[in-house]
Amino acid sequence: MHVERRDVEVFPAHLVVVLLVGVAERGEIVDANGRAHTMFGYAAASLPGMKLTALMPEGSRRGHGALVEGYFRDASPRTMGARPGLRGLRADGTVFPVGIALSPVDFGGERFVIAAVRDLTEIERLRDELGERE
Repeated sequence: MHVERRDVEVFPAHLVVVLLVGVAERGEIVDANGRAHTMFGYAAASLPGMKLTALMPEGSRRGHGALVEGYFRDASPRTMGARPGLRGLRADGTVFPVGIALSPVDFGGERFVIAAVRDLTEIERLRDELGERE
């Protein structure tokens, strides 16, 4: 199934990174908005077709396939952002804190998951700074 770019761009590009992930057993990125490419440091239009695990540090990849399969079996909107230690991996190897919200969506009879991703680097920096002042 091909998802049209206009389907992904419905989401406000300036607010969050949007990854459209399809078919649990493949765990592939189907489409992504421009902010996703910028945040993760990839050239425009290069994320579709990549495995989702390419955007995760090595230590987070183990067992992720089982989590994705479980999510697709019982898909419902979920926020992962409150979990400490949730990290993304940029193309240059930089690891950074992320908040992720998942939401299932059906296009043309197929189930996909929209992952709204936020870079929490600045929030984490401010928390650390405030903690040092106390």
